[in-house]
Amino acid sequence: MQFLLSPTGKARFEAMPAGEVPVAAGSAPSEPSLWEVLLMFAAAAVLHLLAFYRVRSFWDVVASGAGAGVDNDAYLQLATIIHNGHSMGEHVPPHFWGFSYAIIGVAKLFSIPEVMALVLISILSSLAVCILVHRLYGGWVAAAFIFINYEWIQLSIEGGAEPLFLCILCAGFLAARSSRWNLATFLVSMSTTVRPVGVFALLAFAAVLGLRKSWRQLTITTLIALAIGALYVLPVWIILGNPFANLIGYRGAWVRQGWPIAYPFGTLVPSYLRAYYGGTRWYRLVFLTVWPIVSLVGIRAMWLPRNRRRYLSIHCGFRGKAVTIPKLIRSSFRN
Repeated sequence: MQFLLSPTGKARFEAMPAGEVPVAAGSAPSEPSLWEVLLMFAAAAVLHLLAFYRVRSFWDVVASGAGAGVDNDAYLQLATIIHNGHSMGEHVPPHFWGFSYAIIGVAKLFSIPEVMALVLISILSSLAVCILVHRLYGGWVAAAFIFINYEWIQLSIEGGAEPLFLCILCAGFLAARSSRWNLATFLVSMSTTVRPVGVFALLAFAAVLGLRKSWRQLTITTLIALAIGALYVLPVWIILGNPFANLIGYRGAWVRQGWPIAYPFGTLVPSYLRAYYGGTRWYRLVFLTVWPIVSLVGIRAMWLPRNRRRYLSIHCGFRGKAVTIPKLIRSSFRN
């Protein structure tokens, strides 16, 4: 107890900014540097392009949504609708408009076709995600992020809303880590205009500020989020005549319960059963079976006593050998 109250003992539980936590020499192999991670991404992208050009016409596939970016044609159609200010009586895709706004802005800024702007945004956003993930979680996580799902490389090169969404979301997480809550809320609110799932990050921010009893900051961030939401639905209301047109359009993709959110594994298990009895190829079934198991095993291994302390010291900003969950919680919600 005397040791814990001493300056040396207190230093062991001192919260530190991410990326500045010293790790004992020899305790773990050195992580890939940022340049190494970017080189990995460049190599994967070049290999994908070389394979792609051997069998397809790149720009035709991007514009039609025949590749990984299956929604590209929908986002380009939305960009045309936004640019014209009306839907011309045609079917309006239910996708959120944030990515289409970005396409219009980049196309105007660089005087390039919108399909080229779509690809440029995706590539630059994916590069930014590599940098942000490396900054947030380290080199190994950033490297795994690139290679763990080949579809990420496809979306990064062929175009898709996911790279832009993750870029803005990770930037918001980085701002939140340094307690710049106004900026973090603004960025995450902007990410919800690209992919609505970003709203869960806003709820997490609100929960943290509420547990910290930072009521003034919680009020400010709530107003920021509401303002972004109002500015988003206003043009949707003007052009389509319904401020909730996006949500209504997505109803066909909701789960059988009739809600956009399901209980745990409420979508995964039925999807797997449909794939199993629907004649899906065996390697696809193996993939659908293995990745949830590997994820659960990895989470379990991460919280084993021999790994927990190192994980908390690196990713939660603590150093020392005696970090416990109660100490982590108390320090996380300390004003």
